[in-house]
Order: sequence, then structure tokens, then C-alpha cells
Amino acid sequence: MEYYDKEKHRQEQPADVVVLSAFSASNPRILLNSASDKHPKGLANSSGLVGHYVAAHITFSAFAMFEENTENHMGTSGAFGMSQDGYIKDSHPGFAATPGR
Repeated sequence: MEYYDKEKHRQEQPADVVVLSAFSASNPRILLNSASDKHPKGLANSSGLVGHYVAAHITFSAFAMFEENTENHMGTSGAFGMSQDGYIKDSHPGFAATPGR
């Protein structure tokens, strides 16, 4: 795997597996911006579906103040929601299908 650090120096890190966990909107952005000669449509995008079929979800957050220490490091202390209601409503053959089918 190769990447550029905050000083824009190219870095290499040998890895058998790379996990990308940059949130649902940023993961496709990173994958699509990682196009190269080897991956002209972006990483993990041979189907051309990265960034398509984003589902809309309702998000609710509640915030409160307590007199006692709630130890928020033990769980979620904030929330971030995203909704993209403009997705194409038709089906795509093979979308979310079981591999090998």
C-alpha cells in the first residue's frame, strides 16, 4: 500500500489487507480518487458501482447533561448523519447479490 503523509511525502506500507474506515461518504471519495493505471475507475471499483446506491437513513441524536460522570469514552458521545435521497431507485443486476451467483 502507498499513501502520502501530511507533508505530502510518498510512504509505503507492506500489507496483505487494508481496511478503509473513513465514513460512508468519505470511503467512496477516497476509493474513486485512488485511480491509477492499474485501477482506472478507482480502487475496488471494477463494477463502476462505488458511490452508487447510497441508502437514506434516519438519524436521531439526543444530548443531555448529567451531574455524575457518564464516562463517554465507553460509548458514543456524538453523532453524524448523512442522507442522500437522490439515489437511483431502479435495480442493478448483481447489486448486493451473494458472491458467485
